[in-house]
Amino acid sequence: MKKLILLFAVTCLSLSSFSISTIYVQSDGSGTADGLSWANAVSLNRGRALADSCNTLATPVANQIWMKAGTYNLTLAFVINIPLTVYGGFAGTEANLTDRNWVINQTILNQTAALQVIWSNVEKDVLLDGLILQGGNPPGNGACGQITSGTTLRNCIIRNNKAVTVAKFAVFLTNVPAGATKKITLDNCLIVNNETAVSPSVFNIVTTSQVDITNTTIANNFSQATNATGAVIAITNGAPIVNMYNNIIYNNKTGSATAQSVTTTTMTTGAKVVYNNAWDVATANTTATAGNIVLAYSPFVSATGFVGAANASTQLLTDINAANFKLATGSTCINTGNNTYATATTDLAGDTRIQNTTVDMGAYEFSTTAGISYQTIENPIRAFNNQLVVPDHFINRTLSIYNIQGQLVQVIKKATTLNSLNTKGILLLKVDNETYKFFN
Repeated sequence: MKKLILLFAVTCLSLSSFSISTIYVQSDGSGTADGLSWANAVSLNRGRALADSCNTLATPVANQIWMKAGTYNLTLAFVINIPLTVYGGFAGTEANLTDRNWVINQTILNQTAALQVIWSNVEKDVLLDGLILQGGNPPGNGACGQITSGTTLRNCIIRNNKAVTVAKFAVFLTNVPAGATKKITLDNCLIVNNETAVSPSVFNIVTTSQVDITNTTIANNFSQATNATGAVIAITNGAPIVNMYNNIIYNNKTGSATAQSVTTTTMTTGAKVVYNNAWDVATANTTATAGNIVLAYSPFVSATGFVGAANASTQLLTDINAANFKLATGSTCINTGNNTYATATTDLAGDTRIQNTTVDMGAYEFSTTAGISYQTIENPIRAFNNQLVVPDHFINRTLSIYNIQGQLVQVIKKATTLNSLNTKGILLLKVDNETYKFFN
């Protein structure tokens, strides 16, 4: 044990002496490396222990954790009780933060036990950026994850969490110490296909501090309780300032009924400001509203065909992976946000956030082009008689078809060798970050 403590101390001294504040982790990282480079990346548990150790020095060393793409299976909650910044989305070779790509390099915190995914109950400055949080299933009452004041979730996806036994009531809970003043921020996040038992609450806000929710999409979440009251975002007590800007809340169900977007009925004081949001059931009891719209139909390119968390029989997690919650052509969420509150320069896809003078609602900015920086032609990709033939390595992947103007015209999920086409002409096929041109 003494050797372990000494090694932590040496690592933290190195961080301090050379002004290096980054700890590198990967899913198969060494249990003995120092974590000071990708070549010496450590496991997530060890990276977190190094961060804890550095934070307890007489002069605490500020640190970041850089996570290489992969699935990090948790058997305990990822506990946050120190100031901490965690970035996902790395291939494992990057020297600069701007080189990462969290869309291609998916970094997944996957809870495998009956516990929360993340948990914090101390007021610290915490940033989680570029992560996928899934698999939360806590025992007893509570939520699949808990964050406290001072926490920011940015460019994160929260999906496939289940709070469905006993009297569980929320996917994520914001619950803070008495007297806390730091705010909670959600920005550029996607919260989809989660499930609760008692209330449709996806976020249950129990705080006296400020909560800002901006350019976030909350869709296809489900409550099993057919007679439950509540809302997708429930503000249940306290007197916080809750600001909601440029969000989409759509197709969240309580039984077969559409859940209310926001409820603040138990609040007696506090400001509730909702500007330029889109939802299928409007909110009430707000202090200030402007620019909000009611959606008559889905604004998405191709959402999942079910609500709630995936299971092994009929609602596969692969369907959630294949879904596309970007804005469809013609959506009323395009160019109807408010630029004043768009704080990020890129959206959840890593694309430029404002592309046509006015910010869009939700986590994704609608692009009038396919976002193509190069084109290639591959002989095995060909079309005839409205049929697209693709090579074997494209089978079961999601294919996005664009016209020559760069507009998305078709999405093919779980592609087969031969796929039906809906459009004629010169077309572009995009698979992940690969783009191909063909003719139909």
